[in-house]
Amino acid sequence: MTSKTELRQKLLALRDVMSAGEVAERSSQIRQRIASLPLFPAGASVFVYVSQANEVDTHELIQLWLGSGIRVAVPYIHDSGQIQARMIGCFSELVVGAFGILTAKAAPIYQGPIDVCIVPAVALSKTGARLGRGGGYYDRFLATDRVRVAIGLCFDRQFVEHLPVTELDRPVDIVVTDKRTVDVRG
Repeated sequence: MTSKTELRQKLLALRDVMSAGEVAERSSQIRQRIASLPLFPAGASVFVYVSQANEVDTHELIQLWLGSGIRVAVPYIHDSGQIQARMIGCFSELVVGAFGILTAKAAPIYQGPIDVCIVPAVALSKTGARLGRGGGYYDRFLATDRVRVAIGLCFDRQFVEHLPVTELDRPVDIVVTDKRTVDVRG
């Protein structure tokens, strides 16, 4: 069986060769799929990663939600190695933080329940197994049981039948790619 490290390298290489135009087009298809999910009423709380490089682009989703009455929190990586949810009121509040990722360092910490958590993935499987970057940040965050529904995003070229998992890995409830939406909950 392929190790997580080897699989991560292979799938990141597949993603990283995508042109900016292809990333934008496929991200748009993913945004349309997410918008069709009945999970985002006004007042809902959404915790969403702020995309970088060739990840599924979340910038437009964040701006859309901010403009539609949805409470938006983004990750801030605390010195302890834990992710904190930080509420934002507009996209311009974001600054470059750890790992070069846009974050809301000065924003208030949100400790309440999260209706929807949008997580990045290097790969996702049909069972909701998620392969991340290897730091375990999102696995630890999802283990707190604050999240009602976790949605993993990746491009369809990163969707695989099976992923190696450990007892620390937390699956997502819904997988969204540019070609499919898989609700693992049944």
